[in-house]
Amino acid sequence: QTISLSDRFGIHLTVNRPNKAEYLDIVRHIAEDYGVKYENEKLDIAAERFALAGGMRSARKAKQFVEGIVAGTIKID
Repeated sequence: QTISLSDRFGIHLTVNRPNKAEYLDIVRHIAEDYGVKYENEKLDIAAERFALAGGMRSARKAKQFVEGIVAGTIKID
């Protein structure tokens, strides 16, 4: 039997999706943490394209994008 958090503890979690500006801000902060220079607007375009190709903007997508750059699986033109 599966019991939801709200049924068991009365907890309701709401996760809001960031808008474009918030998403790019998240990407920039994560890039800084990973030591990725984020000075070029091409990175903004690539980050937005990456998010939308995956269906939505999220902090998880932002981290995946930066990790892809670090790993070399995502190339910025």
